[in-house]
Amino acid sequence: MAEIVIDLQGAALDSSVPIADLLRKALLVSRKLGVRDIEEWLNWELHRYPSGEQLPDYRKVRGRLHARDEDGDLIPVQFREPMDYAERASVVQSVAELEEVAAAAKGGFVNLSLSHTLQKIMREATNQGPGVEFILEISASKYVQVLSAVRTRVLNWALALEEQGILGAGMTFSTKEITAAHQITYDYSTHIGAMHNSQLQQNSSGQQILISGPDLVELRALMEEVVARSNELGANALVAVGDAQTVIAQLDSGQPKAVVLRECLTSLRSIMEGAGGAFLAAEILPKLIPIVESLRNTLLP
Repeated sequence: MAEIVIDLQGAALDSSVPIADLLRKALLVSRKLGVRDIEEWLNWELHRYPSGEQLPDYRKVRGRLHARDEDGDLIPVQFREPMDYAERASVVQSVAELEEVAAAAKGGFVNLSLSHTLQKIMREATNQGPGVEFILEISASKYVQVLSAVRTRVLNWALALEEQGILGAGMTFSTKEITAAHQITYDYSTHIGAMHNSQLQQNSSGQQILISGPDLVELRALMEEVVARSNELGANALVAVGDAQTVIAQLDSGQPKAVVLRECLTSLRSIMEGAGGAFLAAEILPKLIPIVESLRNTLLP
């Protein structure tokens, strides 16, 4: 009699099986077992990660910064300080989209545009005019590595199920198997823990910025609210989402850069103040202003 967990292991080991098909098979197993955290993870991988959701480490990649002029030609730039924070990217697309991106990458690289606020920071850091656009060049192999990580995690889960005697003979699971499945600890997302007891550090001087751990947690929640309700901000919605997502990415990095937070939050404050009677602005501004002022007072222009 066929055992669905063993079939899942075989699919994970077979590189000819598309990742999306593998995930759907794993989704069937998780649904039958009632393992909701795995089911949620599988659905995110199949459909893309929602805005504001903390990504697993394997979906955080690094690239190289380039600049191009108004004609689209690459131009040399010299940064006055390391720009590590701008060289990181969050990969939120579905596995099917990632496969398409990796296959279509010209010259083996994918070029991503930076947010409006990061563009401003980059131009100021390199003394470039508004006609210069900064892009982040990411090797297509990084996307392939994300897909490989997903496949490996499905395999490890299927192996863990087998180790506990959970096999799913005849496409069904016994009550004993279902109970055993809920005793297994699943860790597919690495969430930030150190953030809760940290303070931000200014990159150049090491000066501490007086934003405590609880404030950072609240800040992330505020940014998630901005992303979720950005439609209330009208024409500035896209800029606001870009700023909020940049802040979230900084907080999730474990080493947030105060100068980036200051620029993004100052931009968001301006958008909120210009939003008139929008309910979102009325709710966010009183909480956002003290954090922005703290950054402004600590970091001199």
